[in-house]
Amino acid sequence: MADISDALTIAVSDLSVVGFDDTEIATMTSPQLTTVRQPLREMGMVALRTALRLASGEKIESHHIELATELVIRESTLASWPPLT
Repeated sequence: MADISDALTIAVSDLSVVGFDDTEIATMTSPQLTTVRQPLREMGMVALRTALRLASGEKIESHHIELATELVIRESTLASWPPLT
């Protein structure tokens, strides 16, 4: 694990690393991993609601649903340059 930590430390000085799903392990790495957080609870509610509608015979107009994600910035990303305002 030390080799991975050393490699990430070197990589962070040159580039940004971003993961997906914002699992708990993202905060346990060194450096902590920047991630994209998905609205898992909302995704589950939409899935259940859709399944219940289908089970009751309703037609679903669209199979495409967009939910907002959140960028959780931690130590694995470089500061943007020039700074965002």
